[in-house]
Amino acid sequence: MKLLSAFYRRPLGVITIALCLTCVGVVAALRIPVNLYPHVQVPALTITTELFDSDPSEVETLITRPIEEALSNAPGLKKMMSYSRNGQSEVTLHFHHGHNISEAALEVRGRLRRLTPTLPKDVRSPVISRYNPQDTPVVVLAVTAADFDASRRATDVMQSRLNRIPDVAAVRVSGAPSKEIVVDCDGGRLDALNITVHDIAAGIETGHIGLPGGFLKIGDRRIALRTAGLLTDPESVERLPVSASKQGAPLLVGDVARVFTETKEPEEIVRLNGKPLTSVAVFRSAEADLRSLGHAVAGAVQDFAAKNKTADVRVIFNQADELDRSLRHIYTLIPLSGLITAVVLYLFLGSLSSTLVILATLPFSLCVTIALLRLFGFSLDLLSLTGLTLGLGILVDNAIVVIEAVAKRRDEGDSRIEALDNAAAETATPLTLATILTIAVFFPVLFISHDFRVQFSGFTWAVTMSLTASLICAIVLTPVLQGYLKPKRVKAAGIINFGVLSSAFQRVFVFGNRFFPVVCALVLIFLGYAYLCGRNLSFRPSDFTSMRQAKVHMLLPAATRKEVTAQKAREVEDRLVGFPWVSRLLTEIKGSQATFHITVADDAPQRDWTPLIAEALGHVTTSDGEKAQIHILPMDEQGSERAITLNVYGRNPTELTSLGEQVRIKLTNVPGVRDTLVHQGNTIPAVECVVSHGRLGFYGVDTEAFAQQLRGNLTGPVAARIRGPKGTTQVRVRLQRSTDDGLAFLSGAYVPTRRGGIIPLSELTEPRVRMVPSLLMRENKKPVIPMTVQLADADPLVVANRVTEALGALTFSAGAAWSFGPEVKDLLRTRREALWAGAVSLILIYLMLVMATESLLQPFFIMTAIPFALGGAVIALSWAGAAMAMPVYMGMLILCGLVVNINIVLAYTMNALRHRGLAPEEAALMGAQRRLRPILMSTTTAVAGSLPMLLDKGPGASIWAPFALTLSSGIGAAAVFSLALMPILYVKTARGKCSLNEQSPVESAGEPQKTSCR
Repeated sequence: MKLLSAFYRRPLGVITIALCLTCVGVVAALRIPVNLYPHVQVPALTITTELFDSDPSEVETLITRPIEEALSNAPGLKKMMSYSRNGQSEVTLHFHHGHNISEAALEVRGRLRRLTPTLPKDVRSPVISRYNPQDTPVVVLAVTAADFDASRRATDVMQSRLNRIPDVAAVRVSGAPSKEIVVDCDGGRLDALNITVHDIAAGIETGHIGLPGGFLKIGDRRIALRTAGLLTDPESVERLPVSASKQGAPLLVGDVARVFTETKEPEEIVRLNGKPLTSVAVFRSAEADLRSLGHAVAGAVQDFAAKNKTADVRVIFNQADELDRSLRHIYTLIPLSGLITAVVLYLFLGSLSSTLVILATLPFSLCVTIALLRLFGFSLDLLSLTGLTLGLGILVDNAIVVIEAVAKRRDEGDSRIEALDNAAAETATPLTLATILTIAVFFPVLFISHDFRVQFSGFTWAVTMSLTASLICAIVLTPVLQGYLKPKRVKAAGIINFGVLSSAFQRVFVFGNRFFPVVCALVLIFLGYAYLCGRNLSFRPSDFTSMRQAKVHMLLPAATRKEVTAQKAREVEDRLVGFPWVSRLLTEIKGSQATFHITVADDAPQRDWTPLIAEALGHVTTSDGEKAQIHILPMDEQGSERAITLNVYGRNPTELTSLGEQVRIKLTNVPGVRDTLVHQGNTIPAVECVVSHGRLGFYGVDTEAFAQQLRGNLTGPVAARIRGPKGTTQVRVRLQRSTDDGLAFLSGAYVPTRRGGIIPLSELTEPRVRMVPSLLMRENKKPVIPMTVQLADADPLVVANRVTEALGALTFSAGAAWSFGPEVKDLLRTRREALWAGAVSLILIYLMLVMATESLLQPFFIMTAIPFALGGAVIALSWAGAAMAMPVYMGMLILCGLVVNINIVLAYTMNALRHRGLAPEEAALMGAQRRLRPILMSTTTAVAGSLPMLLDKGPGASIWAPFALTLSSGIGAAAVFSLALMPILYVKTARGKCSLNEQSPVESAGEPQKTSCR
């Protein structure tokens, strides 16, 4: 107290320090990183390996499985997912939280370096990226140009520039055509010369690469000599000598092959609002700052546009823009909440100067909080900003109590310094205890769940620092301003007539004290109703009342060419683009599947647009006249789908296909399931050559050599890659064939034997056509089919229980199984960890109150506010139809520490009056009446300050609206029941034990106890 008294005697110094700290906070606010949402991401590495023109089964056998075996025991590995598709293998390694991803990348790189020599010869070296391909890209660019070369140049330049940005983890290009030099070999001439396609490819590779040629001595110098390949165009490839025939005649590539440049159509067609383009998707690393990354990408695009006029590169999606919109929105809500808080304070105080003194807490607390966050390396996100905004009405609570105490002391005749000292002695201890209890609820959260800790670390520190700053401001700055600036004294009633409220409260107290069983019955009814409402709450991770995006999958019959799919997709685009509520339509076409990414306009009304989307796609029919398969997945603001994932495991793809179809049919009858989408890829025709091992051995043909020869004849190996000013062009060697030959081409193919001869392919194998998936997936080396179960407006946990019952009737063979994906597991874990954190928080609060009060009984009465706060929040959530999402859990945890402040203040005042000799009834009534106005003021400011966010429907409302509803309803219910019940319980306990007055920090230390049991 001596230190506080010293501050009060130097008001100008205190005010100067406060202004300096506020200025530092303003500077920090301009520099602190801001993200859209807390970035919770398991550290991941993705290994991408390409083997051109190979089917998924071949990719899985030759590339995916060897990589899985090499990396399956990597240190810190949590889960491994692999995707084998046409020409590409993706193996994603998910590591445990906290594992050093840089060390993991070095370990993976070393293992792949040892594995690469065992992979097929024409495979491209594996590329390691620090991202998860299943994540949403942070930026998507559209590249359009008048001709092929300009588009390709622009794409290559942009990809190169984006990869140099530090926080970019990967850049994926879709819809870009490519060129390659084709060496079309004459099979008859090769057979006559007894050479193969691989011999030609090896000759081109050797002729293109640079080889050491020894050293030359020139004077005193020793200079290395190297031969350099000079392949630049088809003509240079055609003139390249690759081998010599048996007769010794020189052999050029042009003697046995026709060399030309061929334009390859992209495997994926991308269109924006019906117009073709090349898309460039940018993925960020786990530690990237979204705002800085988005602005860096936008700056690179602007710089390219200023220097290159031949192509148009523009941003079609940028999460940083969404962040800026949300920030602008929340920056309008902050002053609105402050204004409402100021109006409420003025109505209660009746003094503009006193209102301004209390409001000085807000800029000081916020600026000091941001400065500390910046100092300790934290960033802000919408969640932490939401906490600060909702806390505007809470941050003034301490200042309200202090200014009431100062005004009371001045009214009793104390001088300025005496009033400040006495007010500090009266309020510092209970306010400090209340603040510590509010902060204490965060510690169990940080230690129980890593996901909570990562997602709410910024929020936790922001609220903790703001509450601490408001406490310091309340007991140091607020009394100084109140005494030094000499504002008008606070009116006894303000504009609101507290005489009426005080009289009404006295009647409630007398009634409750006389009819205590009735009060207990009302309390039980309230808590029972809250329990029933809680049983009906929906446990959803997000609120989908504001649908801003949708993803639509259109599936045509298997093996439908992408050109036909593109034509059908054009019909859908023409209808969707015509709707005024569609602001952007991005179409991706691959094989027989088209995916439409629909973005709803910002000014469109808040509604579910699924029926209109279904109507637009309902007319699409296949060539047989049947309707195409349509799957519509609504998405919330964060890009999350209203669905749960189901993983089906089996021993092989054939078994999985059959099992997945059984599961899909079974789920169609489950209540709450709207649709089921099987993510196995489109089925495509594949030619399977069943070899006769006996004949292979008889003719001296090795199985691997047979497969390599067959691949060389059909697809052809990539012999070289030529780098030029227009990009990289690969040289592919293959046999001449017509696209209409079909299986007839195989009947004329020959395979060389170890004895130097050749044998017809038809004598070694019999080709047959069968349908296979275009995408093979494995989880931890087990074949898996993920299924997206789209939900109606239902509780995911309820639907999960129904799915469990439905699939329990299916009979799974040995090795087959199913499990829920991360959505259900995360919901169950979040609920379990939130309950554990709440229980530990309650125990921690009780123990801290026991230490503070030196009593085992009094903390129970102080904590009676908690069940009423939680009950009020549950009832409000049930009435509003809100879901139990992550912000709701955090709001309820904060309530546990926040609402005990009311009873701490009441208990302190009642104990102080008991020490002066008042009877329990008199102490309870007088103490409650004395604290009636500050409690109602703090409660009203907290509730009123949250109204802008509670009623908001703009960007980010899915986060702060349920948070605001939880806090406001919980604080309001706790205040009403605490004021009505706490004094009565105090009296009843005092009558039974004659005292609830054990000496404690919340009592007047040093004063003699003059307790009366009258």
